[in-house]
Amino acid sequence: MKQNHYSRKKRQLTRLIEDLRLKMSTSDQSSGTIHRIKLRIKYLLNELSGCISKYQLKRMLGGFAIVFGFASVANSQVFNAPVLNPFGLTSPPATVYLQFPEMADLDNDGDMDILAGVYDEYGFAGLSYYENIGSSEAPEFSASVINPFGITVSNPINFPALVDLDNDGDLDLLNGEYYGSMSYFENTGTASAPSFAAPTSLPFGLTATYGLAMPTFADLDNDGDMDLLVGEQYANQQYFENIGTAEAPSFDAPQTNPFGLTVGYGLSSPEFGDFDNDGDFDLMIGAYYGNFEYYMNTGSASNPVFFGPVTNPFELSPTYEFNFPTVADLDGDGDLDLMVCEGYGNFQYFENIDPTTSIDEIGVKGSILPNPFNDVLSFNFDQDVVHAEFVNLAGQVILRVENPGTNVDVSSLHQGMYIVKCRHANEQTSTSKLQKL
Repeated sequence: MKQNHYSRKKRQLTRLIEDLRLKMSTSDQSSGTIHRIKLRIKYLLNELSGCISKYQLKRMLGGFAIVFGFASVANSQVFNAPVLNPFGLTSPPATVYLQFPEMADLDNDGDMDILAGVYDEYGFAGLSYYENIGSSEAPEFSASVINPFGITVSNPINFPALVDLDNDGDLDLLNGEYYGSMSYFENTGTASAPSFAAPTSLPFGLTATYGLAMPTFADLDNDGDMDLLVGEQYANQQYFENIGTAEAPSFDAPQTNPFGLTVGYGLSSPEFGDFDNDGDFDLMIGAYYGNFEYYMNTGSASNPVFFGPVTNPFELSPTYEFNFPTVADLDGDGDLDLMVCEGYGNFQYFENIDPTTSIDEIGVKGSILPNPFNDVLSFNFDQDVVHAEFVNLAGQVILRVENPGTNVDVSSLHQGMYIVKCRHANEQTSTSKLQKL
């Protein structure tokens, strides 16, 4: 009888969640009706908490897990209070209004560097490069170098995005610009010594966005190539699906605010990352007036559905006037940290202290060998691996392997550092940091 009692309540909870999702996605958003549904859901969650794990309840709630306070599950990240201009970074000159940062390992030495567009009162047109002369665990940034590696830009506002668009093992540059254009700088050098060719405007079938172009890349449909999301003026997001290949991109006509995204206010600077450790890309948007707007992906790695926005999740606090975020593992602990530029070009660093990582990993013993590795890795765990993700230090998923077994061919990976996230048969996770030689 007791089992039937809880099964019935699970069915009731599922129906109420679907009803809430339907009413919040349509014009039927009566606050009284939604409030009553939420109260019923809270009651059922209390009833079921003794017989269903938090992980199961989170799966049932999807994006609503945040709304109903499952912080230890849905909000699997927790960020420290921000640190102003850390790691040797300094306040920019008083003439600088804004900086638009991107983090990537530009010199292939295993740590994250910064490339930032600079906007100042003189209409300066340039990108500022901060080399990480420290390490992957203890960053230290050098003084900035303007327009490095042969880069030339002419627009007063530049939003850089670094990604390997031709799959040759080095980072290329797509630069978002004023008036919504985008310029492509192919890296004709190497992963360790980049050299960028003259720019090509709106390559690969791209079209201009409205007013501004703030690009970010991720493989949103899990087909092995990089898709593009671009924030534009008045806070719409334009999605360009890559219908080409990893070696020869070709972008489809843009879709406005797809996958459940909604229009923001003023400016919305997007950045992808797996913030809930469930194997798909979530979206963090830096909003006007300094807030973080978080969209949890309640779909899958190949079919995203974004729930939100949730304002300032994970104990994040607003930055000053503006919020231009970039994510990477800056301290080498296997999770994504946030570096944000705010008004007047200052950097704010939010360290991800992710207290649930060790909890998730309880019950999983073993390792991935060798480290460093070449073309084959051996997975040696006491729990079978259901799927494994190879993520670069910028949070981009480079390779996914389903049911990898013991020996995994990783010859397709280029040289560099990777975070390997494994989901095991017991629904727990493990994280390893490995280097490809």
